[in-house]
Order: sequence, then structure tokens, then C-alpha cells
Amino acid sequence: MSTEKENAILSQYEQTIGIGEIKQAISQEVGRPVADGTIYSLLHWPGWKAKRPRPQHPQADVEAQTLFKKTGRPD
Repeated sequence: MSTEKENAILSQYEQTIGIGEIKQAISQEVGRPVADGTIYSLLHWPGWKAKRPRPQHPQADVEAQTLFKKTGRPD
């Protein structure tokens, strides 16, 4: 795929959070399945960063974490 085609496809997904939509568009353009690593590499070239750590696990127990920091025990 040419760089122009890659840029045209990626420009449509500048506000996308995940790679699912981008992966589907690239797979359709190429005509075969594409690996996640390929998409991350493709995003890395123009300086995009698709991976973002979440600030906290959704099921985190803040009280238990605070207690563990103070006592060093999970109780």
C-alpha cells in the first residue's frame, strides 16, 4: 500500500480510541487480515500513539490500596 493511501485512511481515524476501526479499514483495503502489530507500526510512523495506559483499573479498590501502602499487608 502506498504512503498516500495509508495517510488517507489514517486521516479518517484521528479521533479513534482503539485500533479496531483502523484495522478493519486497512484489512478491506489490502484484501486480507492484518495483525494488530502491523497497525501499531503503521500508526508509529507518522508519530501517532495508539496505546494509552488507563489511569486506574476499573475494579480497583482504592481503600485496600491505601491500607496496603500504610501497613504493607493486604488485610
